[in-house]
Amino acid sequence: MVIAGTFDAGLSISTDGGSSWNTTTSGQNGFPVSNNVDSVAGDSSIICAGTATAGISVSTNAGTSWNSTLATIHGFANSNEVLGVYCAGTKVYAAAKAGGVSLSTNSGAGWTTTIGMQNGLSGGLTGSIFASGTSVFAGTSLGISISTNSGANYTTTTSGQNSFPASNNVNGVFSSGNTVYAATDAGLGISLDGGSSWTSVTSGQNGFAASNSVFSVYASGSSIYAATWGAGVSISHDSGATWTTTSIGQNGLNAVSFYAIRALGPYVFAASANGLAISNNSGETWTMVYSGNAGFAASNAVQSVFAY
Repeated sequence: MVIAGTFDAGLSISTDGGSSWNTTTSGQNGFPVSNNVDSVAGDSSIICAGTATAGISVSTNAGTSWNSTLATIHGFANSNEVLGVYCAGTKVYAAAKAGGVSLSTNSGAGWTTTIGMQNGLSGGLTGSIFASGTSVFAGTSLGISISTNSGANYTTTTSGQNSFPASNNVNGVFSSGNTVYAATDAGLGISLDGGSSWTSVTSGQNGFAASNSVFSVYASGSSIYAATWGAGVSISHDSGATWTTTSIGQNGLNAVSFYAIRALGPYVFAASANGLAISNNSGETWTMVYSGNAGFAASNAVQSVFAY
């Protein structure tokens, strides 16, 4: 399943790799009263969507109906702007921009919120979130905060600390095993030891994109996918040693700046302001999904994507 959130036309879901879509818009089937979907995530049992103005929404039936939560309701964060979400099983994590991190263990029915400067969480604006087991990774405007006990306590790493990238603005986070990835405004940070120490991949390094502004990162096995702002998509199939970058006008890609990226098998999905880019061969060639194509949302401004 592929889930794509747009800037002004709701959320689209595909069950056939992006060939056809079903779209849900503001107020439909319990969806929030907002068409601006900042973040999406999901697995076979749950889908979650974070909006810019109307909190978070959760579906437990593949998007047929939704339950929405606004700021401060049932313990949710005191912000309706949810820039990052992650959900699996009955657990839902939400990065509320000015409200910290909210966690639900019952599919969004109730929430526990950690605000900035509490329990070690960064005091910056929270813009991205990822979880794996009991580990939680929060990307903020003041570094990356990592918890190893399901969000009870955090340790925050900032610019230059332990060789972290030279920017505190963490746009995206991801982890796989003991490897942690941080998409920052100073390149891509990679830690092989759970976030204790870091190396950076920067503009032009070993084929990486000609931009240090990395908005999103995803990894699977030895493959790493990075979405940059202003310089296309960079992909490595050797754990970051070398990179291949594709930008606007190359191999069917018709966008230069990307908000989010996700991969599933040979498929790669990249969200841009000029439509959703899809590759079915690990990024070698691309096709674009535009406003209204095969049921897709009535907008080319795609700012979030997730696949499982």
